[in-house]
Amino acid sequence: MERLQPSAGNSFLEEIAIAQLRQGYEPGRFTIRDVVKGYLERIEALDRSGLGLNSVIRVNPDALQAAPAGCQSLIGL
Repeated sequence: MERLQPSAGNSFLEEIAIAQLRQGYEPGRFTIRDVVKGYLERIEALDRSGLGLNSVIRVNPDALQAAPAGCQSLIGL
């Protein structure tokens, strides 16, 4: 199985639905940490730099550290 790496540079995060995320977590195609990292990169690329939209007021500075716990509680791993 190919492991998917969500990032700011691919369209994966733009098009995915919650059900598809869950389907990817369960067989290990990607982790919640991978997705959180991809979204943080996307926020940085589009909101903070790039277009400078400033649409995100605050990002949890502990988001990456909290991701593994989210994975366990979300899908019961």
